Amino acid sequence: MKALLALALLPSAYAGPSSPAAPQAQGQAAPRQDLTEEQFIQGLARLRKNLEERGEEPAVVEEFVGDIQRKTLAKEREGHPFPVARDAFEAFLQYEAAWARKTRDGKNAQVAPDRLAHEKERSDQLKKAFLDEGRADSPVLVEAYRSAVRRARAEAAAAKPDAAPSAASLFADQVDDSYTQVDAGDEALDAGDSAGALADANAAIAENPNNADAYVLKAGAELAQQDAPAALADAQQAVALDPGNPQADALVSLVGHQTDAGAGALAQATAVGDS
Repeated sequence: MKALLALALLPSAYAGPSSPAAPQAQGQAAPRQDLTEEQFIQGLARLRKNLEERGEEPAVVEEFVGDIQRKTLAKEREGHPFPVARDAFEAFLQYEAAWARKTRDGKNAQVAPDRLAHEKERSDQLKKAFLDEGRADSPVLVEAYRSAVRRARAEAAAAKPDAAPSAASLFADQVDDSYTQVDAGDEALDAGDSAGALADANAAIAENPNNADAYVLKAGAELAQQDAPAALADAQQAVALDPGNPQADALVSLVGHQTDAGAGALAQATAVGDS
């Protein structure tokens, strides 16, 4: 995938000071606001307390939050600038707070169904906002988050092998296993195994038809197999599911250009043959 694409809540979670925003010209994107390590740690501490207050097991919460902190700070110690932007971190904390509220209320029979539906919709919207922000300028946070959820789920499932899948982990609905299949497919594609990558992509889509990354992977595998029409259709599906996905946009541009060029060459050859 890398080779193919080479071608083409802090107000609620942390009340610390923020830098004054610079004047923003109309039509320009807001400048990235830096986050300090201290703000990051304090925000995670507030998240830890929030999750525990809403009924999550302290040991699971500590593992989840601790994983995110360790993985993110490890990147900083490698000599990079602090790898998380303020907006992405705020979006992450807002999503986690909404998810915790929805999860707690879902266990309460007294909560009205329409309220639960509203909380689920808000949680889903905030999750998308977080992933969009994180993918744009804080991919380290996104990967640390996904890795932490997967570990919590795997350890909970191992501790309770007979539990129903929905009860295997308190974080069961935060990240689905289709992302693990996408990760495996990316490795296969980078190793030149387009057939294996395509199989992983199809398995991910079967588990989660709304996983835009799975369609990006599938399009990349099809492009490697020189099936440009199929690749274009799947890249367009990825864009439809996640309009802010830069890999999907790049593939649509790349494959669309190839498809248009091929169609033009075919039309020209047909015209010459008819003359």
